[in-house]
Amino acid sequence: MGLNEMSDIFGYKNYENSASVKSQETFSIYTPEEIVAMKAKMTDPKALAKKADDYVLHNPSISEFKIKELENSFAISPLKLHDGLYRVEWSKELLDEDKRHTQDEWNLILQGSEWSLPSGQLYCATLEALYRNKDGNYKTVIEKLNGIFSNDFANHFMITSTRIKYPAVGLDEIIHDYGSASKYEIQIDFVGNNGIVNSESGFEDPIESLLGTGDLTEVEEVFEWVSGRKPYLWRLGGKPKNDTMLTLLLGGDNVRFSIDAVGRIGNVRPARGVVRSKISTGNKGNGK
Repeated sequence: MGLNEMSDIFGYKNYENSASVKSQETFSIYTPEEIVAMKAKMTDPKALAKKADDYVLHNPSISEFKIKELENSFAISPLKLHDGLYRVEWSKELLDEDKRHTQDEWNLILQGSEWSLPSGQLYCATLEALYRNKDGNYKTVIEKLNGIFSNDFANHFMITSTRIKYPAVGLDEIIHDYGSASKYEIQIDFVGNNGIVNSESGFEDPIESLLGTGDLTEVEEVFEWVSGRKPYLWRLGGKPKNDTMLTLLLGGDNVRFSIDAVGRIGNVRPARGVVRSKISTGNKGNGK
């Protein structure tokens, strides 16, 4: 489904073109050096996130949570990611008729498809939005989608588009949307102890790099709500002898909800698909 169709569903209008013209007019009064500085600021994730927050504050209809069940998907809006607000569709069925593939194989299979793999951040943003609105106007459809996620996590380690690079020397790297044009990288000292994720764990930085939030109390509540189990972070305990690439998997543990940052590249896992369309706040961005 394209941006215009999703705009119709949620009652939004896309002001991307008019915003672009306005930006060009504004730039004409600045020096070339000032323009370069402004463009650099526009591409900074924190600046983009602040602009999205400001836009929502002054446009209340944008911030209103909406979810709609469609023929083949559930459409949700708005979801906040690192670079702004999105409308997102989640596939009702597991991709490729429930077949299992590696992360690299999924990227090849989905080339040219409307679907892409969800990142750890997108998974968490979705589940947080459902949890926060579970007792509101969309209770029935939220319970239905929550049941789908709950079944996924009870029976599978679900693959994501997030990959973790553990180098032998230097900072680790969390790569979201690996293999796509919207790839987003975070450098962090990630290795350390495993353990239950809660307000006492001290895991704010590694969890934020994987899931997009450092609110460990809510992370604990959200994943316990969807799975009935406490979230548990798995990662390498120290620097490997050689550079190592691993994938982020979610769920799949009968005792705990695994936030598994040590998934082997060669392991085959099922996937659920997403389609993302960015909500215009005056900046252009990759919608997939």
